[in-house]
Amino acid sequence: MHWKGRRHTAMFWGGTNPPAATADKRTALASVRAFAATMRRAGVDVELNNHGGVDDGLTRIEQLRAGTTGVANPFVIGRARTQRFMKVMEVMLRGRIAQDEETPAGPVAAARDVPSR
Repeated sequence: MHWKGRRHTAMFWGGTNPPAATADKRTALASVRAFAATMRRAGVDVELNNHGGVDDGLTRIEQLRAGTTGVANPFVIGRARTQRFMKVMEVMLRGRIAQDEETPAGPVAAARDVPSR
């Protein structure tokens, strides 16, 4: 993309809501890591998300339309911040996987973990 005569590289991430199954969360975590590495190599400095309400994307679009951003483009956030976006996704998934591993897997596991008398 170009903004004010400068070339920028955008990323488009979809999938901020983690899957339910632990194995699928692990797959999502691997995807986040691979995507972040690709972003690093490509020099991504623009963040786009398919959930405009999650990242204030809709607000940022309206700011651009209204011309209230001045010379700045609110989607051009810099390389460090695009990497931080992906780091947040990684940490969230790691936390969800850890929760899954600490919690018994449903009623069968819960019944199995109850001591007998």
